[in-house]
Amino acid sequence: MKQLLTILMLVLSFNANAKTEHTKITLENGLQAYLIEDHRQPIAINMLWYKVGSADEEQGKSGLAHLLEHLMFKGTDNIPPQEFSKIVARLGGVDNASTSFDYTNYYQMINTKNLSKAMSMEADRMENLKLSEEDFQTERDVVIQERQQRIDNSPWGRFYEKVMNKLYSKSPYKIITTGTIEDLNNLTRQDSIDWYDTYYAPNNSILLVIGDLKPEEFKKLVKENYGKTKTKQVHHKTWPIEPRYKEEKDLLVKDKQVKSPTYYKIFRVPSLFAGIAGERVEENDIYNLIILSQLLGSSNTSYLYEKLVLNQEMANSVSTDYSPVGRTEATFDFYLQVKDDVSISSMEKALEFALNSFINEFNDQEKLDIAKTNIKASQIYAKDDAMAFARSMGKFLSAGGSIEQYDAFFNKIDAVTLESLKKTAKKHLQSDQVLDAWLVPEDK
Repeated sequence: MKQLLTILMLVLSFNANAKTEHTKITLENGLQAYLIEDHRQPIAINMLWYKVGSADEEQGKSGLAHLLEHLMFKGTDNIPPQEFSKIVARLGGVDNASTSFDYTNYYQMINTKNLSKAMSMEADRMENLKLSEEDFQTERDVVIQERQQRIDNSPWGRFYEKVMNKLYSKSPYKIITTGTIEDLNNLTRQDSIDWYDTYYAPNNSILLVIGDLKPEEFKKLVKENYGKTKTKQVHHKTWPIEPRYKEEKDLLVKDKQVKSPTYYKIFRVPSLFAGIAGERVEENDIYNLIILSQLLGSSNTSYLYEKLVLNQEMANSVSTDYSPVGRTEATFDFYLQVKDDVSISSMEKALEFALNSFINEFNDQEKLDIAKTNIKASQIYAKDDAMAFARSMGKFLSAGGSIEQYDAFFNKIDAVTLESLKKTAKKHLQSDQVLDAWLVPEDK
């Protein structure tokens, strides 16, 4: 087993250390454009990332970034309302868009011979969007219905909104991307126009193309289609920094639609680009946290699953989540589906005891090596999926990273040791910067 693992790690290390070959150009209007060649099929992904998301919204205007994402399909002088996606489909492609706290992105996946058309359409709506009052009202109603379905009518959605509101007091992440129902009802057509005029510009965006074309053709297409869009003076507001908690936080939500208890334990931790409460990022902590998520709760063979599900039979499932890429600090989340007869206090103590045991007792070098191998393998496999790779790379670039940093990012986990792992776990997973949140059935 150990010999096989060693061979696999050597193979993966060789592949993971390979550079992402790319071409980058910056147009005179400020647009940064990247090409990552992929000649396996005659298709290309044209993915445009605007460096603005819901966290940039003004107080009382929540939901605006997501609403404009919808409105971007309403058309221009060249493209009739609701025809954008139909044109892409007739060309044999697919398209979509998404909004997060940090960014808004739009993409088309299309045959390479039709890539120029997709680019010209995307560049057209960057500065020529037509937005009638009727269009605005119709799409705002759609967004409100979306919120009602995903948040208001879902116990998990309602709980998520309460969790974010409890987790943060100052951070713009406090208000979820869908916005509040009060703010959505008060948004106006002019609000959307102002948002569009303020942030939708070539110098506030990143173009990522992954597909079957050569650098010279890429440069030609980008210049022809995006080169005429006009630059703007874009001013990003400074996000307020979430102060350190003075004490641990807790949240208990009872819901009649819930049949069994769910426990979230959420620690504030650094991302690659921002530390807790504005503090300096210790980069080694990032790689340790990635490994910790893999070891503690990534599968049915993880440390916490063995302790809390198999041995103590207190939970039906346990998982962890940590995403280190973002414009502000991150969280390290524990998620447990708790058995009905287990009390809140006993479950919290059991998880705390299990984490303490890991810090004091874990000494399995082979499991650490396997975790590193799995993480590297997932990165290599992700590159085989062009769309997944585009999303991962685009998110990294829009957060402020570079392709060179992206390549180095997961290779640095090789430096993680048993000692450094425990040190980071003690520092960040036993801190008082934590929220214990419970979603439980209403009392019978």
